[in-house]
Amino acid sequence: MLIKTIKIDFNYLKSNEIISFIYFKNILSLLENFKNEYPDIKQWFYKKVLKGIKTKNRTIILKIYNSKLCGLAILKHNNKEKKICTLYVKENFRNRKLGTELVEQSLYILNCDKPLVTVSSKRLIEFSNLFRKFKFELYAAYPDYYVKGLTEYTFNGFLKKETYKYNLTVLHLNKNYFLTNHSSGRAILPAAEFGR
Repeated sequence: MLIKTIKIDFNYLKSNEIISFIYFKNILSLLENFKNEYPDIKQWFYKKVLKGIKTKNRTIILKIYNSKLCGLAILKHNNKEKKICTLYVKENFRNRKLGTELVEQSLYILNCDKPLVTVSSKRLIEFSNLFRKFKFELYAAYPDYYVKGLTEYTFNGFLKKETYKYNLTVLHLNKNYFLTNHSSGRAILPAAEFGR
């Protein structure tokens, strides 16, 4: 199976504007998978991602199979932050190393081994093996950050300082890979659930 990789950045957008907008339509369709976790994801894409590509602060990596989008990574890279904002592989393309490839390519573009990554509690288990493979360190939990009832976890760093107004819980993985509250040591997520 031949899967094509396309990097959409300022230069690609400048020379392939029409093709880029076709891809953007497909990306927006794929992002619908996240609307229950990130209600403003479409606005974020238009206001932050597209604008960021034009100002050279964002890059999108696409994985294409038979002209169809099967995975993507959306990256933020500026003087203050290196972040993997979105990482997604369609279900029927999982367990084929696409997630690993996307992370490796993201690290290369970001020129950083430990970029900031956030993931909702709904998808934490899905990413556990991948995050462990790259030795991403769990830093904090932000309950009700985007949606009431869901916790947003950060790896390799904290969200911006102004976000500390939320109920922040500092976390770490102990030697047994339990997800624990850093201050109390109380287990939050058993190792088996975290993909040990």
